[in-house]
Parts: sequence; structure tokens; C-alpha cells
Amino acid sequence: MMLRLEGLGKTYGSTTAVEAASFEAAAGELLCLLGPSGCGKSTLLRLISGLTEADEGTLWIDGQDVTGVPANRRPTAMVFQSHALWNHMTVAQNVAFGLKVRGMPRGRIAAKVAETLALVGLAGFGPRRPAELSGGQAQRVALARCLVVEPRVLLMDEPFSALDAHLRKTLREELKALQRRLGLTVIFVTHDQEEAMELADRIAVMTAGRVEQIGTPDELYLAPRSLTVARFIGAMNACDTRIVSGRADWFGADVAVEAADGPAMILCRPEDLQPGPGGLAATAIRVIDLGPLMRVHLMTGGGDPLVWLCSRAAAPVPGQGLRLRPTRLHVFREGLRIGDGAVQPQRLQRVIP
Repeated sequence: MMLRLEGLGKTYGSTTAVEAASFEAAAGELLCLLGPSGCGKSTLLRLISGLTEADEGTLWIDGQDVTGVPANRRPTAMVFQSHALWNHMTVAQNVAFGLKVRGMPRGRIAAKVAETLALVGLAGFGPRRPAELSGGQAQRVALARCLVVEPRVLLMDEPFSALDAHLRKTLREELKALQRRLGLTVIFVTHDQEEAMELADRIAVMTAGRVEQIGTPDELYLAPRSLTVARFIGAMNACDTRIVSGRADWFGADVAVEAADGPAMILCRPEDLQPGPGGLAATAIRVIDLGPLMRVHLMTGGGDPLVWLCSRAAAPVPGQGLRLRPTRLHVFREGLRIGDGAVQPQRLQRVIP
């Protein structure tokens, strides 16, 4: 493992910013810390970098205990949300700064800076000033400034959040290609679920200072361990109900679920609904064109809202009635997953006439 945390934590007075975080990141892995604002993900990144001192726990990088090592002596580099370039320096001088601090010979610095700027698509930009750059170019310079010192672990704190959607997507693709090409170990902080799903080899979902679950995008999407993770990774149709003898009422339809009896919340993702006879009766209220897919807002016969994600060909028109059946359910109790929520579609019975 390139990075290992054991019980790393930080408190500010009575507030726990990060609660005993423990996980590993392999060499060449891109791990995303995903969660809402204020959940502790940026604080955890600063603990890894050494910019913030941990109150408890230990941290290893490439087999070395760096828990008490100051930030300037750790084999890490950080790209911030605001690119934090020095406006009085040229692009080349900004990128060269870390090498000068490390005492690299001047001739070698110039060659290394030129090589790194070319790597991030900015060959020939060395003489420019930060004020002459676009937002995307400035972030590429910030990335080059980190890459030039060849860190063991690259830390990125929401680096694309201030950019427009098209540029964010372009830079994500460039970063992923560069990370794979160089075999970089990257810890990437984001609050954007789509960004995490697109970039990450694995995702650590955080809430209220805790790491709720770590897994591949598929694992988190298909088998969330908690209600928090289920709702943060993708949309859900949620229904409070009660399981009796392996069956439950789901928005007025009788479904078979693989979970213990008792109160439960049963969730279904919008794309896990399929039209079919005998399904749950609903009426389309609003149809939103997403390009390749359509998001349909529905109302059940019992007055409950539902969202269905479907193909353009399958989309109804507002006011149209239809019947939908779930192909997969997620079952939770007291915020935790209690069953795989598998559904036997042939046992779905119509309750609403």
C-alpha cells in the first residue's frame, strides 16, 4: 500500500472534524473522498498532507510512518480548489518553486519545468503570468507545480469545482489519463457524485467526520451499506414500510423482499423501474429531457411521488397513466442495510386497481 491511515482523527474543541479514519490506498490508485460540504473530507486531506496536525492515529506513506513529519518533508503535493499561483511569478517560476526549494541545479530545473508543462498540455506557456491564463490553464499550472516534484501521493482538494461543467469534464478526463500514464497515487476530494464515479478506482463516502463506506463505484451504487451512502450515491425512491413474512407494501404494491421482518425503509433507484402489466399504477406529472435518457416524475394512486429514469422511446407524456414494477430494491432498517433487497418480479401483485 502506498498510503495507510489507522485511526487518524482531528477535533476542534467539542467538534469532531475527522473521526478515527482508517483506510488504505494502493500505489497507482485514484481514491476519491466524497461527501457533502462540512463532512470532514478536506480536513482529512490536510491531515494526510501534514498541513493540519492530527490529534490521534498514525499515517504511513510508502511504508514510512510520517505521522509527526512536517508538511514540507512529506512525499506529498497538493492541488487546491483555488489554484493558489503566485501572480508576481511567471508560469515557469511557479512550477519551478518546489525544485528550487529542494536545491535542484538551475539547468536541470529549466528542463524539468518544460517537460512537466508539456505533460499537462501547456508547452510554451512558461513566460506567461497567471493573470493571462484561463481557469483551466491555471489549474493545469497548479497540477504541474505538484507533478514536477514527483510526489509519492498527489492530493487534490476539489480542484475543478470553480470551473464550468464542460471544462470540468475535460479536465477530469485529462487527469485520469495522466494518472494512469504516470501510475500516480491520487487522493481526490469532491462533493460531486458524478465526478467521483467517473474518476475513482475506489470511493470513500464521508459524513459528519466519519468514513461511512469505501468501495468501487459499482459496490457503492449496487450495495450501499447505509442509508446515507444509498442516498448520496445516486437518486432513490424511498418508502417507509413494514416487512411481514418476507413481504412489504411498497407505495401500495405488495413486494417480496429478502430481509427480516420489522419496520424498514425500502428504496428503488429510478432506473430500476420497468413498465409492465400488474405493476404499480402511476401517472406521469412531468417529463424532463436529459438527452439520451428521460427523467419522469410520477404520482402514484396513493399520492406518493416517484421518479423513473427511462429511454426516450419508453417515456410517457404528462398526464399519461402507466404501471411500473421494481427490478431491484434496497432494504434498510435504522439507517443500515439489512438485506440485499432482491425482488421476485413475478410475485409483485397489484394492490391499486
